[in-house]
Parts: sequence; C-alpha cells; structure tokens
Amino acid sequence: PLGCKAPACDSAAESLWVFMALSPSLLRSFSRCGGLPLDGPKAASLLSRVSTRAPQPGSEKLQLRSYAAGLDRVTKPQIRGYAAGLEHRESQDSQELWADLKQKFGRMGVVNHKEITVRDIYRILRFARSPSDFSAGLMAMNMFYNFGVKLRHRELSSRLLAASMTCGMEAEAVELIKLYGTWIEHQPAKFLVYSVMGYFLDKGEVKTVRELAKVVREDWRMPLEPHLYALGIEAMLKLDEEGSRLEEALVIYKDAGQMGVRLPVPLHLRLLDQCLVAVEEGADAAEERLQDAFSVADGLARDGHLRGRLTAATCCSMAWLFWHTASLSETARDALLSGHTDAAAADAAEPRESSRFLNGSWSRAVEAALDI
Repeated sequence: PLGCKAPACDSAAESLWVFMALSPSLLRSFSRCGGLPLDGPKAASLLSRVSTRAPQPGSEKLQLRSYAAGLDRVTKPQIRGYAAGLEHRESQDSQELWADLKQKFGRMGVVNHKEITVRDIYRILRFARSPSDFSAGLMAMNMFYNFGVKLRHRELSSRLLAASMTCGMEAEAVELIKLYGTWIEHQPAKFLVYSVMGYFLDKGEVKTVRELAKVVREDWRMPLEPHLYALGIEAMLKLDEEGSRLEEALVIYKDAGQMGVRLPVPLHLRLLDQCLVAVEEGADAAEERLQDAFSVADGLARDGHLRGRLTAATCCSMAWLFWHTASLSETARDALLSGHTDAAAADAAEPRESSRFLNGSWSRAVEAALDI
C-alpha cells in the first residue's frame, strides 16, 4: 500500500515493526530488495547493514519525492473514487443534508449568502421520500427565514408541492395550494396543481377537487384554463348527492362562459348528454333540464364547435336535443328556442344560436353524423 517494493514479512506486526524502524533515507534500499520475503533475523541483518551506511547529501529529499510519487500513482485514484462514492451516498440522504446545512449555519447563523442559497433546500427536497424528509425541508426553509437568507426563487413552491406529494403529505399539498401566497413569493406551476387535482379526482375525493378549483379560480396569479374547469366539472358529476350533481357542474360550466374560457368539445358533450339523460329520467324537471341542455348547446356554438370541423358525436348529441324539442308543443318550443317564458318576449326575441344548427332538424343531424 505504500507504493514501493517493500520487504514481505510473515506477519502484519513484523511488517509494521520493520517499516516503523526505518528512516526515510532507507526507502531506496528497500525498493532494491525486489519484494523478497524477509523473516525476523533477515530484517534485523538488513537494518544493521543499512544503518552502517552514511547517507549521501540530498538523498533523503530525492527518496521522499519518489515515495510521494509512488503514493500519488497508487492511492490517489482510489481515494478519489472512495470520496466520490461517499459524496454520492451522502447526497441522497435528506436527513444528512439537513444536518450538514445546520452545521454550516451554526448557532449564530453567520453564513455567506452567496454560498448558502435556496439550492441547498432543493437538494434536500430532491431526495425526500418520507414525511420526516419533507419535515427536514420545511425546517431548512424556516432556518433560512430566521437568519435572513432570501427565498425568492420562482420554483420554490413548485418543488415543495412536488415533494409533499412524493412524501405522501397530501394534506400539506392542499394547504400549500391554498396558502402559498402568505409566505412564498411565486405560485406553483399550473400543471402540478392540475396533477394534484387529478390525483384527488382519481382517489374519489371530489370535494377536495372542488375546494382546490375554487382556490385557483379566485387566485389572480393563476390564469384560468380549460383544464381547471374540466377537472371541476368532472368532479361535480361524481358527487354522492345525485340530485345536485348536474346543478353543481352547470354552475362551473356557466362560470367558464362568463370568464371567456373556451372549453373542449368532449366537455360540452358530456354535460349536454347528462342534461338529456336527466330530461328522460325526471318528468317533473324535464323542462328545466331541457333549458339547461340548450344552454350547453349555446356554449358549443359560442366556442365555435358547431361551425367548421364537426364531429359525429356532436351531430348525434344535437340530434338527440332536437328530437326532444320536436316533441314539445309549438308554444313551449318557441319559448324554449328563444330562451324566454313570456310569449310576447319569445316572439320578439331572436332564436338561440344553437337552434340554427341544421335548421333544428334532428333527421339532418343524424344524416350529418353518418356522413362524417
């Protein structure tokens, strides 16, 4: 291990005794031994012979250089590899990273803010896999706040949200989406928020999805997108209260129209079909549900889905709607198509835009669906 050809001995203790007995000036003599095995008497005789020689001037420095060169060739790569292994192993433990960060701050918290940054917190959150690891990241953030280290990175809330879901801290993720504005400067990424909402939707916690949709809807820093309304409407259609499913979904749907958010075709058709199913199932509220169906059809026309490239599903849903409309009396049909219950107002009002689709003929709508 010393990087030179040292005499081999019968035991580790004998080898240690030989090397400790020698001075640096005798290393060259050992290198000439050729690695031959030496027992105790041979080593003693070797020491007695070498000790009688007078060292040449400068020979010790030359031998020390060769000894250091031997160490550099033999052990440095091993040391580098071992150190790299230790660094890689320690960097994957959030608790050890948190302990190292506390040592850097010390008791007084006097640190260089250019060397200690938010990336140290990111390193802890990156390898967080348990609630205790997530707590270590929160304690690191708290220490940064206490000692005045700035946390203004725009990805901080997103990384924290992702770590909370990875560590199984679902309640913390919900609270973070709700209250991030009280202690973090930037909002979490929208796709992460939608992913959390989708997770709770798949889990069946639809009220949590509605709560998150409300929070995002009222947050001026998060622009409204169709994904938000799609998740909210889908969650409302899965409510346990069967009577309020469609009403809650229509509330979110009408809000999208008021805010000018263009919804995709499948979402329009999902609500339209649900309204028509309610028309056939409930005789008491059939007229009201038919009004809701025409409101959804107006949304289809408003978003431009009844013009240009039509789908077979759109034509089939509109044919179903027109078929129910054709079964009404003329007075009820005129009131429905105009959107007014008063007969005088219905005569003066213009018909709905959705009623102009294929002149309101369900047979033409079916033929169009077959031709697509």
